[in-house]
Amino acid sequence: YQLGTLARRHRPVFIVGATALVALAAATVLSVVFSVNAQRAERDAVEALGVAQDARESERNAREGAEQRLADVRKIANALLFDIDRELDGVAGATVARERLVQLGLEYMDKVVDSSDDDPEVLGELARGYLRLGDIYGSLGGGSLRDRGAALVVYERALEIYRGIIKQRSDDVRARVFFSVSCKLAGESAAAAGDVERGRALFAEALAMSAESVELFPTDYVVRRDYGLTYAGLADILERQGMWDEALGNFEQSRDVLQAAFELADERSKVRAQRDLHSVEMDTATVLGKLRRPEEGLEIARGPLDARRVAAASNPDSASMQSRLGAALGQIGRLHMAAGQYAQGHVLYEEALQVYAGLVERDANDRSSQFWYTTSLENVGDALHKLGRSAEARERYRECRYLREGLVLESPDDVDFTRALALAVERVADMDAALGEHESALAGYREASQRAGAVLDRSPDDGLSRELALVTAYKHGLAILDGGDHGETVDVKTARAELTRAGALLQAMEAEGRRRSNAQVTPDAIRAAINRVEILEH
Repeated sequence: YQLGTLARRHRPVFIVGATALVALAAATVLSVVFSVNAQRAERDAVEALGVAQDARESERNAREGAEQRLADVRKIANALLFDIDRELDGVAGATVARERLVQLGLEYMDKVVDSSDDDPEVLGELARGYLRLGDIYGSLGGGSLRDRGAALVVYERALEIYRGIIKQRSDDVRARVFFSVSCKLAGESAAAAGDVERGRALFAEALAMSAESVELFPTDYVVRRDYGLTYAGLADILERQGMWDEALGNFEQSRDVLQAAFELADERSKVRAQRDLHSVEMDTATVLGKLRRPEEGLEIARGPLDARRVAAASNPDSASMQSRLGAALGQIGRLHMAAGQYAQGHVLYEEALQVYAGLVERDANDRSSQFWYTTSLENVGDALHKLGRSAEARERYRECRYLREGLVLESPDDVDFTRALALAVERVADMDAALGEHESALAGYREASQRAGAVLDRSPDDGLSRELALVTAYKHGLAILDGGDHGETVDVKTARAELTRAGALLQAMEAEGRRRSNAQVTPDAIRAAINRVEILEH
């Protein structure tokens, strides 16, 4: 009652007080609510932070796991591409197995590249894998499947990868050297497959890159070595084209550059540098023999041959060392033959034949060694013929032809194989003629001319193919005319066509400055044969 009376007497005061009390209560309630919400928000934030940290940890673990798996895949790929393949090089029967292992390694490496954001180091490993596979497909030495088309494809893949790396890092010495190497290998494959112009263009690109690299890195042994080997590779193509003087100049330039590289090499690299010099000296000696200077060639080649004998004896399980020895024996054998030393040539040819026989026995899939084995058979036949043992020579040539027919069946697109088969057919016909079997000789020359013409159609710029087509056409035409001396009907029309073709080929080769191994087929000899045709026509 008293409180009510007081409130009525002081109503304004009580209203203000009540309002303040309500406001205070509301403030208290709001404060409590905000406090609770803040605590809840803080707790949620802590929980969210924990979740985020867990997510980052999981992401980091996943990334590290993925990187580790990628590193493992890269390690496996490198083992397949390089380590295991290197161990199998020279192992009997391992050529096909090496091909499969390297292909598997490239599949693994492709996966690494897809996840590496174009890492130049990873791309370089992939490109070197392609180079390794190219060597298995088309190496000119031993341990190769001799599939030049497949080799060219994979070499050009490596070339494009290195081209891309150099665009990213123009001062990458390793990429520059491997770019040049890729150009050379692709160029060799293109030229061997009959596309000589493509081969020369690739070597020109390699030479330009090597010259630029020498200017940028004048004291780098690897760069200088690559420069020297590029000159040697270009010289090989020029020799193949019959441009022997130009080839000799490039081999001599190569030898000078490689000698400078030898001076830059450390002790570990000097063995390889000396081996490079020996290879170029052997090639120089071969060209000197073709230029009718065999004595000079023999003087240069004796040291490298001795070195290769030692290397082969020290590494009996190395296919490459054995193949190098076989090649050197054949080269020096040809020098002895060019010097008229037929007995010495025969001995060296027989030794080379045994070397390649061993390589073929160890690996039946090594088509390069099979091819060089048939070349040694042909060389032995040449020596036996010069020694007056034509019947024995014919048996060697026949064996050579039989084996080359098998190679052509397995690799019909290999220009070297098809040309070599035509040459073996010609050699057998030569012996038939020497032994007085005219009909067999005529049939052989006809087949040889047809085969040589087909090879020339496939590789019209190849000097070896041109000379073979020239010689076989001339011999076929001459054999037709000689048939008249044996009472046979002379096919004058075919004889004229063959001799006219031989004359046109000879004229074109001389106009282009190309030299020939066969010095017997001359413009005068062709004109004399055509005169015989004209007498028969009239």
